[in-house]
Amino acid sequence: MESPIKEIFNLYLKQLNYSPEMELPELHQFRTNIENANKEFAELMGKINFMIVEKGKMAYSQQKWKLAADLFRRSKQICLRQKWNDGIIYAEKMISDCQPHFEEADRKAKEEADRKAKEEADRKAKEEADRKAKEEADRKAKEEADRKAKEEADRKAKEEADRKAKEEADRKAKEEADRKAKEEADRKAKEEADRKAKEEADRKAKEEADRKAKEEADRKAKEEADRKAKEEADRKAKEEADRKAKEEADRKAKEEADRKAKEEADRKAKEEADRKAKEEADRKAKEEADRKAKEEADRKAKEEADRKAKEEAEKNAIKIQTGEGRNQCPKCGNIKPNLMREVEDRTNIIMDYPLIYGKKFICGECGEEWRRQE
Repeated sequence: MESPIKEIFNLYLKQLNYSPEMELPELHQFRTNIENANKEFAELMGKINFMIVEKGKMAYSQQKWKLAADLFRRSKQICLRQKWNDGIIYAEKMISDCQPHFEEADRKAKEEADRKAKEEADRKAKEEADRKAKEEADRKAKEEADRKAKEEADRKAKEEADRKAKEEADRKAKEEADRKAKEEADRKAKEEADRKAKEEADRKAKEEADRKAKEEADRKAKEEADRKAKEEADRKAKEEADRKAKEEADRKAKEEADRKAKEEADRKAKEEADRKAKEEADRKAKEEADRKAKEEADRKAKEEADRKAKEEAEKNAIKIQTGEGRNQCPKCGNIKPNLMREVEDRTNIIMDYPLIYGKKFICGECGEEWRRQE
């Protein structure tokens, strides 16, 4: 790009109609025109230089040292071309006057920039120290909370185990007391039944002794009925009862005694069978309860171990952010770049030789770590 002075000179040449094919008289005339043009050009340069100097003075008075120095350098260039020695001296004096001022301004600007950089570094260091202190406090608080929660859980588990053991002991004691009471009642009932049966047998034996030959026949008929089926005995006894009313009464009385004795025997046999069945059912129920309790305890222990292993794996595993877009903390949703820190991820080896690690991000708000995966 041509300078403004050269553009002005070319403009003057065009106005003077300069052409290389001019004749000698025309060249003399052109030289005269050039001399006149040079005078006009010098006057124009003087006006331009005056404007530049005035602007430089104004900038100097406003303490805009660099602008003033630049303007006086332009004035010096014009004065050098036009060989204006006074203008050159004045421009150099003003440039030398501005030099210390804008050097001082540069120095102050540099000091200000250094001061701000130091303040920013101190601020970042303080923020980092505060973040680490907060992370340490949060870690200790979490460990304390976990310890208290574990103690509380152990205490509750112990209380629950003690309560269940007490309930089981009370239940067993009650069952034992009920069993002993039932055995005692059965024993007394059996003694009473044996006593009554013996009295009835004695009474009947006496009556049987007093009976006549017919009663002997009835006794033999009863023995025959006991040997055969009960239905045959009932039929013969009914026929015998129809034959004689008294014999029927005697037979019925004896049959009642036999029935009671048989019912008593059946009841005792049934009670014995029920007792054995109950003991067997109780034993099986206890074995089933013990088996289920053991299976439940094993299942809970396995679930607790799996849960702890999963929590440990989730706690130790670094989260991965996929897709495009800005970085975002997967835990607290922080998206502020000035609250994120990018560091080397020593667990993510990109190249073995030379050894190159991947990058991961650390959230400045919650301390969560994650890495990007496009």
